[in-house]
Amino acid sequence: MEQVHTSAMAMSTPVVVLGWIALGITVTLVGMILPFRRGVLGVAMNIGASVAGAVLGGFLGYAIGAYDRVSAPVSFAFAAAAAILANLLVHVVVLRRRPA
Repeated sequence: MEQVHTSAMAMSTPVVVLGWIALGITVTLVGMILPFRRGVLGVAMNIGASVAGAVLGGFLGYAIGAYDRVSAPVSFAFAAAAAILANLLVHVVVLRRRPA
């Protein structure tokens, strides 16, 4: 019988990070359905917050020991939750600064 090396089957870290970035952009697109910020600045702010949150959340979950490798499927759940949280946080800060 031939042995299968699990390290060859695992996704590499750059591929996983690209997945987190794609997830952050997806959160942005979904968040744009809601009546928050519009226009070029709003889109850029949404994308930046969501992508940063997704990447930070993915690595933060690994750092606290929630999973043993960066390419674990649960890392995408951490990335999605962090992207949503970052997007909401930006909207709270922006909405607070807007005049009534």
